[in-house]
Amino acid sequence: MKDKGRGRGGRQPGRPRRRGLLALALAWLLLLLAVGGALIYAFLSYQAGLPEPAVTPPPRFEEAPVPAPQPPEQSPAGPAGAVPSEAMPSTAAPEPAEAPTEPPAGPAPTQRSEAEHTPTAPPPPAKPDHGTEGSAGQHAGPEQQAAIPKPEPAPPPAPVEPAWQRFAMPYAGAPSVPRIAVVVTGLGLHDSLTREAIEDLPAGITLSFSPYARGVETWLAQARANGHEVMLDLPMEPTSYPNSDPGHFALFVSKTPEQNLDQLSQVLARGSAYVGVAAVMGSRFTADADALRPVLSALGARGLIFLDNSASDNSVAVKLGRQLGVPTLYNDRTLDGEFVQANAIDSRLAQVERLARTKGVAIAMANVYPTTFRQLETWAAGLKEKGLALAPISSLIGRQPPPE
Repeated sequence: MKDKGRGRGGRQPGRPRRRGLLALALAWLLLLLAVGGALIYAFLSYQAGLPEPAVTPPPRFEEAPVPAPQPPEQSPAGPAGAVPSEAMPSTAAPEPAEAPTEPPAGPAPTQRSEAEHTPTAPPPPAKPDHGTEGSAGQHAGPEQQAAIPKPEPAPPPAPVEPAWQRFAMPYAGAPSVPRIAVVVTGLGLHDSLTREAIEDLPAGITLSFSPYARGVETWLAQARANGHEVMLDLPMEPTSYPNSDPGHFALFVSKTPEQNLDQLSQVLARGSAYVGVAAVMGSRFTADADALRPVLSALGARGLIFLDNSASDNSVAVKLGRQLGVPTLYNDRTLDGEFVQANAIDSRLAQVERLARTKGVAIAMANVYPTTFRQLETWAAGLKEKGLALAPISSLIGRQPPPE
């Protein structure tokens, strides 16, 4: 029973087949090894036959000595900032060396002077061809300087017109005709009368508004819109003070110049586009040159007219103002007072006409009274037939002679 599955000679029938497969696999393996070895040999032979690349060693440069920076203090060899000739770098091109030499072992042979170790600021960086220091072209040659464009000179600033010219209303009369300026002060305190003066009085009459009025800026704008030249009232101390009180905006002799200038600034801040100020009361203040001088100087710096109401025969306003170069005018006649009568106003207007023919110009001042307004309207309507002209106050600057 043991030999039933065996073949002839007692061997198994599948063993020769397995041996054949193993022999075939071994033959393929030997073939692959032979082909691979041949390919590797051929590749190595090809690499061995290639020429070797020429290897060029990197160029060697000898490190040139670095010049020491300029010492800040004077050295024994010469003045401060002088550099020895040995340390100056040569501007000529260096001659090429025949063969590079081996650099010595160890650190670079560069020697640094003691000045390098001092805590001085580093030398300024080199600038382009315009020069080493200063502005561009400072050390440039003549050709380089000629190439630099020169800036054109700035034009002079345009002159600024003073306020009395900038806000002036045009004069409509002939230049040779005697001129009369009428200034109504105290406007703005009574709405109906102020509106009447703005709308009914001729445009040639100048209107001056009180700093104590409400809405001064609005009144000024309405008056200018109707062709009137405008001013502001400037209250000043009278000789009758404290019986006559000019109010909290007034200028006083007893106050310091700084205090009076502050009061002036408050008055001027009440409005704009006016040509000047008209004095109200002020018989004591206008007679004091020390108190008046800083006020006139401030008005002149602002380009404003000062109109003296001639409340005092001792007033120095016109003389002092013209010495300071301030446009200063004075009142010839006041048309009304505490007792307002039509015939008295007409009589004063006739006096103003005679003064205008004599001096070429005349100034009259008036207050806010309905009677005064009616008489002014009638009087102004007949001026042209009399050979006279109604003029804004600014047109009299430089024309009024000194007071007698």
